[in-house]
Amino acid sequence: PIGAGMVRGAIGSAATQGVALASGMQQRFDWRGVAASAIAGGIGAGIGEAAGAAKWSPLARQVSSGLGAGLASAGVRGDLSAQSLGYIAADLVGNTIGNQVAERLVEGMGRVEGGGN
Repeated sequence: PIGAGMVRGAIGSAATQGVALASGMQQRFDWRGVAASAIAGGIGAGIGEAAGAAKWSPLARQVSSGLGAGLASAGVRGDLSAQSLGYIAADLVGNTIGNQVAERLVEGMGRVEGGGN
């Protein structure tokens, strides 16, 4: 899971930057951003795996994994400022809410398809 998290982080960063470059929103490719995303993805996956092994709730796993990944990314970028921490917190809240909503929708679709309640 850690290696897969690193690969997902790097690919996601590279893809996002490719779109930003093509649309003129970004002037140059940021390899440091790719590295930060890879490291953060690996750390987030590792924390999530450890939290799962410790039988933490899905919500606790998501929060701890997201927080670890966000702090790792900011640390690699050399920006652990109060503003950066605020962005990490906002991202964590948004992702956690989004993940919870998505899980409920998927659960509901399974009940409809399976004929359950």
